[in-house]
Amino acid sequence: DLCLYLLSTPLPVLLLACVLSFNVDQKNGLSFSGPLEDMFGYTIQQFENSEGKWVLIGSPLSGQPAKRTGDVYKCPVGRGDNTCVKLELPKNTTVPNLREVKENMTMGSTLVTNPNGGFLACGPQYGYMCGQQQFISGVCANVSSSFQILNSVAPAVQGTMCQW
Repeated sequence: DLCLYLLSTPLPVLLLACVLSFNVDQKNGLSFSGPLEDMFGYTIQQFENSEGKWVLIGSPLSGQPAKRTGDVYKCPVGRGDNTCVKLELPKNTTVPNLREVKENMTMGSTLVTNPNGGFLACGPQYGYMCGQQQFISGVCANVSSSFQILNSVAPAVQGTMCQW
């Protein structure tokens, strides 16, 4: 064991090594697969709701080759079926009163669970048009524990409506 081996090292190093260690269950492992070119697996989060346990998997280049909007997949845990379902977040993530540019938005680049339920998935390359000028502001989808988009969050766009 690594912790026993490090007994001769200083206490802070020993504690850090013991905290950073982890175990991998080799008998009951799960495997989810998706397109490598879509960067399937770029982000991963464990998630639980009333339906059970899930693994959320970000795939920021999903939609190759045309739009590459990215997306997030929900994958069931402990149900004998390792089939993942795409959540279609880019299609349903929108900021009102903008001419949106969702191509290459890389949804799923950031994926964070909310301790109060649900999760946040972000596409940092989301953009919008003002006249002929394109601005890249990024957007996040605030998703409920039942996988419904509650709202879109794009702080860099707030109060920046096109006047041209």
